[in-house]
Amino acid sequence: MSQQAWNQWTEFCKMLLNEYRLNPARREDQEVIVRQMEQYFFGDGAAPPPDYVAPEQKSS
Repeated sequence: MSQQAWNQWTEFCKMLLNEYRLNPARREDQEVIVRQMEQYFFGDGAAPPPDYVAPEQKSS
């Protein structure tokens, strides 16, 4: 895996943690993160949460 791919995943993962309010210390949340990571790298790609608005698109 390239450094660029890993960096993109870590940014996507941060978004997931924040949007879904995941706690990496909880086993259930760890399982969600692992499923998302598998989908991101080996599946059809992972989609952001349905209501997610990227930071540059948010209006103040």
